[in-house]
Amino acid sequence: MAEGGKFGQVRRADFSFAPGYVNINHGSFGATPKVVAEAQRGHTAAMEGKPDAWFRRDYRKDVHAVREQLARYAHAQTDDLVLVENASSGFHAVLRALQYTLGSGDVVAVLSSAYPMVRNTLDYLAKMKGFSVEVVDVQFPVAGEADFVAAAEKLLESVPVDKLKIFMVSHITSIPAVVVPLTAMATVLKARVPSLHIVVDGAHALGQIPVNLTQLEAAGIEYYVATGYKWLYSPKGTAFLWVSKKSQEGIVPTIVSAEGFPSASFIDCFTYTGTRDYTPYCTMDAAFDYRAALGDSAIMDYMHRLATQGGQLLTSMWKTEVIAPERMYAAMVDVRLPTVDSDKVSEISTVFETEHNMFIVVYQLKGSDPPTFWTRLSAQIYLELSDFEKVGRLVLEIIDRPVDKANVLEPVIIKP
Repeated sequence: MAEGGKFGQVRRADFSFAPGYVNINHGSFGATPKVVAEAQRGHTAAMEGKPDAWFRRDYRKDVHAVREQLARYAHAQTDDLVLVENASSGFHAVLRALQYTLGSGDVVAVLSSAYPMVRNTLDYLAKMKGFSVEVVDVQFPVAGEADFVAAAEKLLESVPVDKLKIFMVSHITSIPAVVVPLTAMATVLKARVPSLHIVVDGAHALGQIPVNLTQLEAAGIEYYVATGYKWLYSPKGTAFLWVSKKSQEGIVPTIVSAEGFPSASFIDCFTYTGTRDYTPYCTMDAAFDYRAALGDSAIMDYMHRLATQGGQLLTSMWKTEVIAPERMYAAMVDVRLPTVDSDKVSEISTVFETEHNMFIVVYQLKGSDPPTFWTRLSAQIYLELSDFEKVGRLVLEIIDRPVDKANVLEPVIIKP
């Protein structure tokens, strides 16, 4: 079990990484501590040992206890929070309900920094229902929170406010990764459009920054989806959907089971969605135990401090810049690469994976002219500043050598 106050390479033994692997891209898929994985195996043994007792009673008690724990952690009411497999499942549940409120000429707005799943889902539904999708541009690098507030104000100027029905926004954007001023944006939007539904993608927030759903609800936010497997250390397939009590009617999971709608409550609809593996849900308490042993605030403080120091180190080594002020990132930092050669950037990604037992996200910044290329790096309790230094040194070495196009893996450059 982890011991409080000890971070860095000593913590790598807590995880199941391959020998020598440096997971500096934690943000994409997360990592599950061994002790949490072991707890899940215990739930699996119980499920297989007495299937009827487990599916009919036992796992439901565990899920209820986990929901109570999550509600305390995110400052919410337990009855307003249900478990889902991932952020996509939660979003689809919300949008499936809200689509019936939309008609021809109505507008659903989303920031240009939205995760592709959000954009793809909206584009699909727009074709089916006839509403329009308004993409509000946010130019990176950003100078501060005011850039996002200005985007909200721009939205109100660009569309008829009586047609603006839904606004979808990330709590922490994915690529580039910055903390979004949700309360400030919601205040601006709700002042002009009180009936606006605000849906938040919190996939990267839980475990990376404090989440207070009571405060967000007071600002006018009705829907919030968060994952546990990215930053909370719970197993893959763990997330939650929070819906303000006044907005829960009609919200059902993407799979309606024999116990679901229309007779079941909001909670019951999501508790059982058919015969499937619910052990990841049941194991979320083990992730909380792991965090408690280290100190929840200490984890967040260490990650932010490492991301800040890592960004400073790389900008110094590369003579470049970060994507946002330090106060606007948490445990992920985006740094401009010291090259504008797309072939070199492609090779950077390939060489890290094939020669150095690492994977780094590289991307071309949308709207940059001339094109600029960036990397998003994740700080974690099992990393330290020397890992960022290694990234900096290897990038410079790769840039200095001839490009070997024959060995470049595809695709490597993400275009958000």
